[in-house]
Amino acid sequence: MTSNRLYESKQEMFRFNLSFSEVVRIVLSRWKFVSLFALGTAICTAIIVLLIPNKYTATSTILPTSTDLTKKGAFSLNEMMPDLGSMGMSFWEKSPSILYPEILKSRFLGEDVLRKNYSITKKGKTITFDLYEYFKTDNPDLAYKSLHKITAIDYNKKTGIVSVSVTTRDAQLSAQIANYYIQCLDEFNKHKRKTGAGLNREFIEKRMADTEKQLEQAEENLKSFREKNLNYFRSTDPELLMEHDRLFREVEVKTKVYLTLSQQYELAAIQEKKELPVIQVLDVAKPPTLKSGPARAKTTILGLLMGILISSIMVIAQQQQFIKSNDIDIKRLIRKLRFVRLPQTIKKTESIKKG
Repeated sequence: MTSNRLYESKQEMFRFNLSFSEVVRIVLSRWKFVSLFALGTAICTAIIVLLIPNKYTATSTILPTSTDLTKKGAFSLNEMMPDLGSMGMSFWEKSPSILYPEILKSRFLGEDVLRKNYSITKKGKTITFDLYEYFKTDNPDLAYKSLHKITAIDYNKKTGIVSVSVTTRDAQLSAQIANYYIQCLDEFNKHKRKTGAGLNREFIEKRMADTEKQLEQAEENLKSFREKNLNYFRSTDPELLMEHDRLFREVEVKTKVYLTLSQQYELAAIQEKKELPVIQVLDVAKPPTLKSGPARAKTTILGLLMGILISSIMVIAQQQQFIKSNDIDIKRLIRKLRFVRLPQTIKKTESIKKG
């Protein structure tokens, strides 16, 4: 019983339940090891960070664009397909800048940015290259992923301002890429994006082409009739006169239709220009004079703190391992004591029985 109580008391003494003060005491007892380990970690971190090249971030911002495309044009999108209104068509038409972030992130614009030739000046020499050379790859997918990593596109829902930030190892390159993104967006709006008036103009343009061909055919028919019947105006044949009047009316109708379409076409072209979202640049990206990364001081301090944490865990773990090994030794000692005292107990029992 005495040996069991002694073993239980030892277990209670060395149980792994350390308070904060005990942890501090254990760490301070090995302060030299903790200090050297943390210092070594900080030095290694500083060396690694120093090997990382500086990075520069250039940002270009554009103002929100607001226009109303749903009230104009005889063949606007909402008039041609009214169900689109419930699908949110009028939502983005009234505020085209909502789609700007997605357009800027698109593969279509990304490929243009990758193929663009950029020129930077280093040590008095001008170097021209595209981003495939910068990323050192000919694979379009890998190049696009690399471009996506260095580009950050942000849309502020409250103000509607869109910002394009590009981070590279060269300040001039960062500014050129950010500005070219805005240029590509502007070109997309002018030549690729369709508005209600744009669809209206295209429809009228096709109708004008068809009407022009019909008008030319009608004029040719009237010309042929008059050439075959030179004295038709003196003729008393009613059928001949009716045929002439029919051909003449056809030319007049086609002419009026063509003139009307011409007027509508000019109005639609003007309306298309008015409805076209115009990119308003708030801030043009300029080559930054201060680096955006890496944060060498912060990273080194973080390395120092990590060193202190890791070394402290190592010290506490080593201390607990030491306690555990002592605990095992005590257990073995108790077993030995039991084995040694057992014969003496047997002899005492036998002498008592004899007495």
